[in-house]
Amino acid sequence: RLGLDKNTVYRLLQDGTLPAVQIGKKWLISETRLAEYLEEQTSLQTTLRRIAAQPAAEKVLEQAHSEAAKYRHSYVGQEHILLALATVPGVAQDVLAQLGVEEAEVRALFEAQIVPGSSKPRKKPELTVRARQAVSLAADEAQKCSRVAYGPEHLVVGLLRAGEGAGFQFLTSLEVTLEAVRAILAQNSPDAA
Repeated sequence: RLGLDKNTVYRLLQDGTLPAVQIGKKWLISETRLAEYLEEQTSLQTTLRRIAAQPAAEKVLEQAHSEAAKYRHSYVGQEHILLALATVPGVAQDVLAQLGVEEAEVRALFEAQIVPGSSKPRKKPELTVRARQAVSLAADEAQKCSRVAYGPEHLVVGLLRAGEGAGFQFLTSLEVTLEAVRAILAQNSPDAA
């Protein structure tokens, strides 16, 4: 039905990418869950292609992947995205700085709470569910602001709108609020002039 090689399907089932249940040696996939999964992936991949079209946002995601690799993680979570936002110069880093958040603080929180992996991952780390949610919420935020594409500053809002996950928790522990970020973005918006 997906037009994929059966070995690829088994790999996707075993690593939990495809939603299914295993009974004995058989895998059962709900048609409804599969349709939902495909819809979610369509939205996510479209959003990621939009990011790739925006050099600043793409640079942040590349940095998030670098941070994951540096800490030997096989995933890219919200915490890696936040660390990248605090590291890569640009609007998001400026917004965080205006709220008193510097890279050193974010890195200290990260290193105090996130355990490094034991070995280097064999494949490129993929976004976690919560990181994908933050990216989707960033796209939604940009759209609400009448932007076709979005930048790293929308990723900060996406992390806060997620309402859960390590990136969200780090931001709230640093007393960064959604309202404060939106206020700064509104002030700095070309439409505000």
